[in-house]
Amino acid sequence: AAQLGLRELEFAWAALIDAVESPERVRAWLHARRPDLSGKPPISLLLGGSAEAFANYVRSVVAGEPG
Repeated sequence: AAQLGLRELEFAWAALIDAVESPERVRAWLHARRPDLSGKPPISLLLGGSAEAFANYVRSVVAGEPG
């Protein structure tokens, strides 16, 4: 289970870096409040304990779905 979570986090980080091209911008995005998350920042998905939920959210953002 831990291995799957690590793979999801690795995917999410790589996808975000590819999308915004800057670790600093990724960090800012992680902490920005999002209306599609009821005003919570994306990092709240990780803090809630779900690498899978976080990676799925990143997938939807990269695909242009939320918001």
